[in-house]
Amino acid sequence: MNTAHTTPEPEIIPPGQSVPVGTAYPWKRLLLSIAFGFAAAFAIWLIVFAAIMQFILRAVDGAPSERLSRFGKRTGAYVRDIAAYMTFAREAEPWPFDDFPRE
Repeated sequence: MNTAHTTPEPEIIPPGQSVPVGTAYPWKRLLLSIAFGFAAAFAIWLIVFAAIMQFILRAVDGAPSERLSRFGKRTGAYVRDIAAYMTFAREAEPWPFDDFPRE
């Protein structure tokens, strides 16, 4: 007798039968994920711009901007929230449906 752990076979739905209730394809999530993907790409460019500005401010003033540091940290957290939503690691939609992340 084989005692190795086996995973159950996936249920195959024969042609002509409908998908069981509760397993409908998440079309809304797909569309939101596409939109959030564009938002994440834009947010990453904002982070790159903030980083360039920090280097310039560091060269001119000798110190980075605290406000830009907070902006970069919060924007990075937003991108993290988007990635978690898109990969089904988070169920709540990111901003603007939820609060913008704090530091």
